Amino acid sequence: VKAGIIGLVRFLPDDQALWSGALIWLGLLGAYFGVLVGLTQRNAKTVLAYSTISQMGLVIAALGAGLRAEAVLYAAHHGLAKGALFLGVGVLAATGRRHLPWVGALAALAALSLAGAPLSGGALAKAAIKPGFVDWQKGAVALSAAGTAVLLGRALWLSARGHAAADDARSHTLLLLPWLGLTLAALLLPWVLIEQFSALSAGYALRATALWDGAWPLLFGAGLAGAALRAGLRAPTVPEGDLIAPLGRSARIATIALRRIPE
Repeated sequence: VKAGIIGLVRFLPDDQALWSGALIWLGLLGAYFGVLVGLTQRNAKTVLAYSTISQMGLVIAALGAGLRAEAVLYAAHHGLAKGALFLGVGVLAATGRRHLPWVGALAALAALSLAGAPLSGGALAKAAIKPGFVDWQKGAVALSAAGTAVLLGRALWLSARGHAAADDARSHTLLLLPWLGLTLAALLLPWVLIEQFSALSAGYALRATALWDGAWPLLFGAGLAGAALRAGLRAPTVPEGDLIAPLGRSARIATIALRRIPE
């Protein structure tokens, strides 16, 4: 995924007017598409994969806005946080009920950072890409964080449901250490790199406006999720691969039909 982003950064034409608007629209559509389809999935890793589609949509939109360095910082943070979340699925699966609360809390840190929670590395990464957008685009980018929060909350819930049967079970140290390392890097690395990749300083994250910008999408997402649960709403089932699945079925049907044609 990140190799593709670096390819865009390196090889997009210098004449931004040719592709800027198209990339912004394509990126924002991808950001919301990933959230909507991800919410229909039943497998934790599939949900995380659709979250990646959503997050890379934001990176593509940032490239369209001319924020190449900022997009690289955002993509780097995403790679660390998402790596931690994927490893977290395995950690939670190997954890029993007794240790599940603290393991779940640590797993939630990477999710909160990816959603741009205040004081997290993700908050700085998201703040870095916002200056390149106009007002309505900034609102769309901020609102997508609410969808990210709901989507990652679903991924964590699905992961926790698959915990180990033995109450005292723990994950192996060789899985715990890289998981904790990636989580820590996702939380801290943007603080170290922010001034090298954007015009912002690390102190920006401590401002009241920055704290609110990071908090309200999470609160809004939590409200939406709570209202949906209370109303008993259930998402439709979309097959993994969404658009690829019907194309695959169509190809199989066409293959069978062609084989029945007499020579």
